Amino acid sequence: MFIIGVQAAIFDRESFAGATWNRKVGGYLTGYTLCLFIFYSLAPILFRLASAAFFNISLLTANFWGVIIGINVFKYSVHWMYPIAFVCIMLGQGIYYLGRQVLGEARKPWLGANQEKGVSGVGTAKKKISSSSAAAAGHGADEGVRVGNGSDNSV
Repeated sequence: MFIIGVQAAIFDRESFAGATWNRKVGGYLTGYTLCLFIFYSLAPILFRLASAAFFNISLLTANFWGVIIGINVFKYSVHWMYPIAFVCIMLGQGIYYLGRQVLGEARKPWLGANQEKGVSGVGTAKKKISSSSAAAAGHGADEGVRVGNGSDNSV
């Protein structure tokens, strides 16, 4: 963040000098920075729980929420087909999400075979299996983290 600030001060100093600086602008900049912080903090969790395709489809909805804020805060007007496009995007996301396999997005092809015997963590195949088997048995999910190499039968 420091490096970006220095670059902005060097290359955009005229823009900064001519800009309007008040509480409202500061609030917008703070809100924008907070939104980016939340986005970049939660994106890795979404990648773990879902996939890049689901993430990209979800990004298409971000434009719609930006338009909603623009309408309410900046008094923008939009074309009448924009809400129809949003509904189509949400339908596509729903179809993609409902077309999952038993393990859903928990199975990662790049991790190879026997993922179910590996680490039990957020969004992993082992956690998905232990959670579903615990729900079927009627008691809480296994909370421990166990490490295996995928070739043993240890529990």
